[in-house]
Amino acid sequence: MLDLQDGLRTMSENLPPDRAVSELMASMIARVTHRAPADPITYRRARRRVLKDPQTGALAPDCLRACPEIQDVWRYVKSREPPLSTYAARRRYLREQFAPLLELDRTTTPVRYGSTPRRTR
Repeated sequence: MLDLQDGLRTMSENLPPDRAVSELMASMIARVTHRAPADPITYRRARRRVLKDPQTGALAPDCLRACPEIQDVWRYVKSREPPLSTYAARRRYLREQFAPLLELDRTTTPVRYGSTPRRTR
């Protein structure tokens, strides 16, 4: 029988890319604002899912490419210039970095999982 963590890990591998984007952004924001820690295996699998998809991979922000592990996110964000010294600044920075991926989600309609999305505009 799968426990909760195993179930979450399996789900992250099977998430549609747009859902993986949302989960990654939420995990990264939680990490830099000291909220509940993200599961490192779930993070790695969702990250791999986003980067391997041709559409989402092409728009993946540098912060996602540079942080193969969830604990790398803190160092990455702290190294930004000008410094991101508040939780709000860190949240805003990550949301801006993920904006193209989130916009892609709003401008495409998946035909079915595993197929190429159609543009709605």
